[in-house]
Amino acid sequence: MIGSIIQNYKITHYIGKGGMGTVYLAKHISIDKLIAIKVLNSDLSDDEELKSRFYSEAKIQAHLGDIEGIASVFDFIEKAGRFYIFMEFLQGVSLAKHIKVKGALSEKDTLIYFLNILEIINRAHKKGVIHRDLKPSNIMITKDNTIKVMDFGIAKIVGNNSTLTKVGLKLGSPRYMSPEQVKGENLDFKTDIYSLGILLYEMLEGKSPYKNDTKSEYIIYDKIVKEPLPKLTGLAKNSFFQKIINKATKKKKEDRFENIDEFIQALTAKDKNGEVESNKSYLKIIISGIISLLLFVMLIIYLLVNNTDNSKSPNKIKKSTKSIELEREKAKKRYENFLKKDKF
Repeated sequence: MIGSIIQNYKITHYIGKGGMGTVYLAKHISIDKLIAIKVLNSDLSDDEELKSRFYSEAKIQAHLGDIEGIASVFDFIEKAGRFYIFMEFLQGVSLAKHIKVKGALSEKDTLIYFLNILEIINRAHKKGVIHRDLKPSNIMITKDNTIKVMDFGIAKIVGNNSTLTKVGLKLGSPRYMSPEQVKGENLDFKTDIYSLGILLYEMLEGKSPYKNDTKSEYIIYDKIVKEPLPKLTGLAKNSFFQKIINKATKKKKEDRFENIDEFIQALTAKDKNGEVESNKSYLKIIISGIISLLLFVMLIIYLLVNNTDNSKSPNKIKKSTKSIELEREKAKKRYENFLKKDKF
C-alpha cells in the first residue's frame, strides 16, 4: 500500500493495524495535507457483514464529527474492491502505550484525562451512539495533551435496527466487556459505563484488573460475570476512586450510574466535596482552635486584672487617704503663710 495514490492522497507510512482495518498516513499530493486512511483488511473484503460494519464505522464517526474529542471522518471510498475511510490524522500516543511506558497515572492526571473521556462519551451517548469497545488503546493523548476517542468499529446507534449485532454475539475486547456483553445480551449505554470503570481502574493501577497471562478468554468471561473486580492496590487504594469504580462496574447494570452525567457528577462532587470540603474542615478546626485560644487568653487576662485590682485596692485606698492628708497639710501651711504676710 505504501506509495499508492487514492483520491489525490499518497500513502506514505504504516501507522497500525486493528481487528478489521489497517491505518496508514497519507499526504495530499498538491497541498501537503496529512490525513489517516483506514483500509479494510484485504482478507475481509469478501465478507459482506464486515464490509457493512466498516461502512457503519465511517457513518457513525461522521455522525459524531462535530464532537470535539472524536476524530473527524472526511470520506468513505470503494476502489478496486478495497474500502477506505479518510479521517483526521492524530499525532500523539495511545493511553495504552502511555500506561505501558510510564505506568499508573497520578490521581490528578487520571481525574483530568478521565473527565475528558467521560465528556466525549457523554456527547456521543446524547447523539444515540454506544461505543461498545472502550479501552486504553482506543484513547489517544495528542501532542497538545488533549484526549481523542477512536475506533467506532463496533459502535451502535440506539434505535437502529441493523442486523450487524445479533443477540448472543460477543463483540468487543474481553478484558473491558460488561457482564451483559459477555452474555451476548442486548446492550445499552450502561455497557460503556462498565467499560469506563475498567478503564479508570487501569489508569490508576497501571494494569488490567485481569492478569495478562490469562490466555483463556473463558476464564476472563467467567470472572467478569461472577467475581467482583479486584480492589485498587496502588497509591490510589485508599482514595474515593474505589467507590466510583465499584459503582461503575456493578454486575447488574441497573446498579451502575444511570448515565454519564451521573458518573461525572460523582467524580466532580467528590473532587470538590472531598478535597475542598476536607480543606474547609481543616480550616474550621484551625479557626475553632484560634477562637478557643483567644477566649482562654481573654479569660486569663480578665482573672489577672481582677486579681490585681483586688489585691491593690487597699493600697489605692491608703494612697488616696495619704494624698488627702498631704493636700490638707499644704493648704494649712499656705493659710499660715498668708496670715504671716498679712501681719507685716
